[in-house]
Amino acid sequence: MAGKTKLELTWIGKDDRPRLEPRILIEEPEFSYHDETRREGDQFDNMLIHGDNLLALKALETDPNIRGKVKCIYIDPPFNTGAAFEHYDDGIDHSIWLNLMRERLLILKNLLTEDGVLWIHIDDKEMAYLRVMCDEVMGRKNFLNMIVIKTSDPSGLKTVNPSPYSQTEYILMYAKNRQNYRYQQRYVETDYDAGYNKYIVNISDGYKNWTVVGLNEHVAKSLGCESTRDARKKYGRAGFDSQVAQFALEHAESVFQATSISNDAGRGIVEMRDISARTPDEVFLFERYDAGDIYILNGRQIY
Repeated sequence: MAGKTKLELTWIGKDDRPRLEPRILIEEPEFSYHDETRREGDQFDNMLIHGDNLLALKALETDPNIRGKVKCIYIDPPFNTGAAFEHYDDGIDHSIWLNLMRERLLILKNLLTEDGVLWIHIDDKEMAYLRVMCDEVMGRKNFLNMIVIKTSDPSGLKTVNPSPYSQTEYILMYAKNRQNYRYQQRYVETDYDAGYNKYIVNISDGYKNWTVVGLNEHVAKSLGCESTRDARKKYGRAGFDSQVAQFALEHAESVFQATSISNDAGRGIVEMRDISARTPDEVFLFERYDAGDIYILNGRQIY
């Protein structure tokens, strides 16, 4: 029976591991600030470490107050673009770059909590190799996402570039242990989206009896005006739009926008979409047991 073959990224010098002696971080009182209530021996909330980052990481790794207790790590390593900057060389041999990254990733993994996350900012020069290396160090099953960042637009000199140019960077996202990772959504308050411009007058009735009107027209009439135009004359455009926004927020469960339904939505949904398009002003319901139900009006989804 043939043995299992290990899939891994290899490079010259991969097995040449540096010997790192544990270092002690020494506080510089001249540059330090402490809360007056801090007691001797208390752990710092924040630390700025000056020195070789590999040795600094090794010092953190050997500290029992830090090892395995870091919830989130974000690093922005040299991209290895071939350029030379004032404080560091960004054009080293590919195999050396891989060695430098691997040693740091191994320590960073040890610093993370079991539900911690590592983020790595990189561009296309080394991204593919870095991802394979992260699969090996962090575990491929712990890969969470790759976020693409648009860094430039095709304008100026780039429009006459004789070849395609790079306009994206990437952030690789890995969990220490995916089973323990929990994603918590954060909602940001925004202004009213004028695209939500339909209003169901009788939402409490069965969907087959719903009466749908234009939101602006409904608000205008509720203000005693004949039309949206009259309401804007009376209150001013900004004043009336503010009234509409306030009404939409107070009746959010009855306000919607009609969105298109693509052919990839699923056979049943697409078939109901087409029937709805041929049946004006009638609301259709497509029930789903593994997700929210879909309401369709005039061939578009009530969203």
